[in-house]
Amino acid sequence: MSAADRAPGSPAAAVPAAARGTAARAAAGGAARAAPAKAAAGPAAGLARAWSAPAWSAEVQLAAARTAVAPGPADWSVTVSTLRDSGPGSLRAAIREADAAPPGLATVIRFTVTGTITLSAALPAVTRQVTIDGTSAPGYQAGRAPLVAVNAHGHPGLDFAVGSGRAKLLGLAVDRASGAGVILHAGSITLNGDYIGLDLAGRAAGNAGAGVYVAANSPGDYIGFNRAGRPGLAANVISGNRGNGIVLSGSSGSTLVANRIGTNPAGTRAIGNGGSGVVLDRRALGNEIGGTAFTDPATGQANDPTGDEGRVAPVLVVPPLGNLISGNAGNGILIESGSARNHLSGNFVGTTASGDRALGNGGNGVLVTGSASGNVIGAARGPAPVNLVSGNHEAGVTLRAGTRRNQVLRNYIGLNKLGQVLRNTGRAVANAGRGNIVRGNRT
Repeated sequence: MSAADRAPGSPAAAVPAAARGTAARAAAGGAARAAPAKAAAGPAAGLARAWSAPAWSAEVQLAAARTAVAPGPADWSVTVSTLRDSGPGSLRAAIREADAAPPGLATVIRFTVTGTITLSAALPAVTRQVTIDGTSAPGYQAGRAPLVAVNAHGHPGLDFAVGSGRAKLLGLAVDRASGAGVILHAGSITLNGDYIGLDLAGRAAGNAGAGVYVAANSPGDYIGFNRAGRPGLAANVISGNRGNGIVLSGSSGSTLVANRIGTNPAGTRAIGNGGSGVVLDRRALGNEIGGTAFTDPATGQANDPTGDEGRVAPVLVVPPLGNLISGNAGNGILIESGSARNHLSGNFVGTTASGDRALGNGGNGVLVTGSASGNVIGAARGPAPVNLVSGNHEAGVTLRAGTRRNQVLRNYIGLNKLGQVLRNTGRAVANAGRGNIVRGNRT
C-alpha cells in the first residue's frame, strides 16, 4: 500500500486490511466482500450540527472540512470490476450487496475499471452508509476529472435514500438522468470530486432536473470540501443541468464549499444550469454557502485587494472555501420561501474563477424573496470583500418586499477582485424589504 493510502482520511486507509486484501483478489466477474468488523462511528459524526453556526473561525471550518473527507472505517468492501449495467462485478450488484448489509455497518464500493456505465434502468437507491469511491479507480489523480461516469440514459439519478446517512459519493460523474442527477434523503452525506451534469471529458451532459437535490430530511451535508484550504480548488463541478444547480429544499445545517456551479471545470467559460445556480427554499435553515477562510495557506497572506486602502501592497487571495456560481440562466443564488439564517461568504457570483472577468448569471447575482429572513450575505468583520457579486444580467443583490432582517455586508458588488468596475446590469443592491441592513459594500 502506498504512503498516500496510509494517510489518515484516504479512502484506502478507511478500509480494514482484510477488506483491502479481499477486494484486491476479486475476479473480473464478481464482487468481493470482506468479513464484518465492529461498527465504528465515522469522524464526521456530530460536525454537521455545528456547521449551522456562521460564527465558526476559518481555522475551525478548514479543520471540519478535512475531517469530513474521511470515508470512515469500513465493515464491507465491494469491488466494481465491469462497466456493464448489471451482473456480477457491476455497480448495480455492488449497491445491492451494500444495501444488504445490516444497519449500522459501513461499506466502501471501489473500482478496478474506468469509463462510463450506461444504465438500462435506474440503479437501486442507496439505503445504507455506503461510500461510492470513484477515487479508487486506476489512474485517478486528486483534483483532476473523475475516471468513472454513470450515464443514467434517461432513467432516474443516483438516490441516497433514508438509511444512507453519512454516505459519500467521491470522484464520480453523474449525467443524463431523467430528473435530478443526485438526490439526498438522509443526513451528513458528502459529495466531493464529482461532475454532476458533465461527462468525463468535462462536456455538457446535463441531467433533466437539478444537478443535486437535497430534501428536508437530509441535514448536515457536505457538498464539496477543500482539504488543504488551497485557493482555486474545484471540489465538485455542477453544470449543464436543465434545472437548478443545487437545491437545498428545507435542508438545514449543510455546507457548500469550493464548488463550480454553471461553469466548465476551469471556471473560465459558462456551461450554465437552466435555472439558478444555488436555490434555498421551503425554509432551508442555517446553511453555509462558502466559508470565512481568506488566507492562502501556502503563503500565510490574508486577502487584502485594496492594500489596506493604499497603505500596503495589495494581496489577492481567491477564498479557498468559496463557490464559483456563474453562467447560469437564472439567478446565481436564490433564497426564498421562508429560508432563514443562511450565510454566504467567500463566493464569486457572476465572474470567472479568477474574479477578473464577467461570466454573468442571467438573473440577479443573489435574489432574496418570499419572506426569507435573517440571512447574511457577507460578514461584519474580517477581510473584505466577503463575496464578489459582479457581471450579472440583473441586479447584484435584490431583497424583495416581504423579506426581513437580512444583511448585505462588506461585499464587492459591480467590481472585479481588483476593485475595478465590472458592473451588474441592474442596481448594485435593490432593497424593498423591512429591517434589512445594507452596509460596507463597495460598488
